[in-house]
Amino acid sequence: MAGKLTAAQLEQLVDENGITLRQAVRSQGLSADLKSTQRQPGWFKLFVEVHVEQGRLLHEAGLPLGIVSHIAAPIREWIRIVGEAGHSGASSMQGRRDALAGAAEVVSAVERIALEMEAEGIVATAGALKAHPGAINVVAGRVDLGVDIRGLSRASIDRCRERVKDECTRIASRRGLSVEFDRVWDGEPAELPQEIQSRFQSACEKRGYGFRSLVSWSGHDSIYMATQGPVGLLFVRNPSGASHRPDEAVDEEAVAAALHVVADVISEEVF
Repeated sequence: MAGKLTAAQLEQLVDENGITLRQAVRSQGLSADLKSTQRQPGWFKLFVEVHVEQGRLLHEAGLPLGIVSHIAAPIREWIRIVGEAGHSGASSMQGRRDALAGAAEVVSAVERIALEMEAEGIVATAGALKAHPGAINVVAGRVDLGVDIRGLSRASIDRCRERVKDECTRIASRRGLSVEFDRVWDGEPAELPQEIQSRFQSACEKRGYGFRSLVSWSGHDSIYMATQGPVGLLFVRNPSGASHRPDEAVDEEAVAAALHVVADVISEEVF
């Protein structure tokens, strides 16, 4: 709807069985015509989303609701590190071009750089690693490493990415490896309208619900809809702090508070 998916990506995005996104959509009896679904900015008056908090800040503060001020955006990149495969016994330690050992340094570098830039609103994760050929008795000749960098400003995200890239290049040069970068996702952070945040605050105060301002480190639907019109995002207390897991939880009291607040804000907008 927001125009972030391209026709080319319908063919480029392929699952482990070789099925393209276009084929998957059509297999469900749906149309893969993106033009019929895309909307132009301004097609709605207000978009409101309620989501479980992906953490325990509200629970620890004893508050039912969080009013989101900013949404962090990720860039995602595959880093391919290439060395030379060799037998684990026959390859001398000094002569190795071990792609996996180089990747281990990169993983540590990603964590270190993110820690150094945490005050700038940066988090970074090396969350996927594929070693080739992937045998226990073979020095890895190639590693594909997936890195996710998130931040609250485009400038800080780009600085983090450049620092990671520079560190990868240094590690590769020192170890006799080569390195390639393939950016597969590029998001834009969003600052949500202060007017909508204020409406949420007024509704909470009117009904006596405790709340606090929060940053969302995940995009949710709101990060895309924010390119189309005014957006409000409300978090609900999560006692477990877990998300996208079976132990994710909300309590009825907090859910009821969220429903009341959303109803008040929507009624104000409509009437």
